[in-house]
Amino acid sequence: MAKRSKRKFATLETKPQSKLPRKAELDRRVGYYSKNPVFSFAHYDHHEKDFSVTCISKARVFHKLFEGLKRLSPLTWRQIETSGQFHAHGITNWTKTSRRNGFEKYKDVPEGFPPYQFGPFGKFRIVGFFDAEAVFHIVWFDSKHLLYP
Repeated sequence: MAKRSKRKFATLETKPQSKLPRKAELDRRVGYYSKNPVFSFAHYDHHEKDFSVTCISKARVFHKLFEGLKRLSPLTWRQIETSGQFHAHGITNWTKTSRRNGFEKYKDVPEGFPPYQFGPFGKFRIVGFFDAEAVFHIVWFDSKHLLYP
C-alpha cells in the first residue's frame, strides 16, 4: 500500500487575469459568431486623425470600403474570421500596436468587451468591439494599416 503524503498543499488564490471575456465566452454568451454583421457608430472617434474617415482622401477608397462591407454582409462572423481573407481577430495585446493604451481614453467604451478588428479590403482595417447584442461598435477606421505597423 502506498504511503500517504503528509504534505499539505496551500490553496492558491486565483485572480482573473483580465476583465475582458475571451472569444469563447462571448460566443457562449451572445453567439455573435453565428450572426451577420450589424454595425454601430455610437463609439466612433472622429477626433483621432489617423483612424477616422478624414484619413480617407479618395472617393475610390470609400467605394472599396462599402463594397467590402457589402461582401461581408451575407456572411456570419465565424465565416469572416475563419476565411482568412478578412484578417478578422481580437486585439489581445495593445503593446504590439501603435496605440499602446488602446481604447483606454474613451470613457464611453464599456468595460468587458474585447477589442476586435477586421479588414473589408486590402490593408484597410476597421477596429472596434462587440456588445452583448453582437453589434460591432466601430471606433476607428485604419485605412493605412497603422495600428499594426
